[in-house]
Amino acid sequence: MTFDSRWYSNLLMDDIDLARRCADRDEAAWEVFMERHSGGIHTAVRKTLARYSGGYADETVEDIFGEVLVSLLENGGRRLRQFDGRNGCRLSTFIHLVSANTAISHLRKNSRHKSAQTRDDDTVPEQPDWRDGPYDEIARRETDETVRRMLEGLSAEDRLFVRLIFQEELPADRVAAVMGITANAVYSRKFRLMERLRNILRKELSREASNR
Repeated sequence: MTFDSRWYSNLLMDDIDLARRCADRDEAAWEVFMERHSGGIHTAVRKTLARYSGGYADETVEDIFGEVLVSLLENGGRRLRQFDGRNGCRLSTFIHLVSANTAISHLRKNSRHKSAQTRDDDTVPEQPDWRDGPYDEIARRETDETVRRMLEGLSAEDRLFVRLIFQEELPADRVAAVMGITANAVYSRKFRLMERLRNILRKELSREASNR
């Protein structure tokens, strides 16, 4: 079952708010950001270096880690402000792509890795634009998988309610008729269900961060 990602994007407001607050140099938000995403940045950098340079020193990883943070905060946090949860993409996916792109740029600028650029089967690619199609495809796949896991935690009745409200976008009176409840109950149930889904999403994000 495929869902319109607009409702799911609403649940990502925490991510969007975190990105905006970090762009504004909010110290508390930055601490949360580092706790959630520093491991993911290191992982993305290491994987990119391993793929395109064949090896790397820890100090190189740390250098690029610093470059990633600078790229996120420079120009008034412009890059962080570009994140909008489009197509349900998580901030972790966005940061992963920024980190990989930064590592690729580092390799291209560093003469020590010129040999890697001349190998036909292992050429460092041009730095992709995060707004390109692959970004959307990653976001869609990630959204579908996350939505599936989130809905598994709901009862059959709640899954039906989600389908009627968010997929079919039926008006409250029609949802009420199908579910056998009042229109007012539809609104209150929607609010409670959105809160529950947000809690499930937070757990998913925490689980993802701990696995990085």
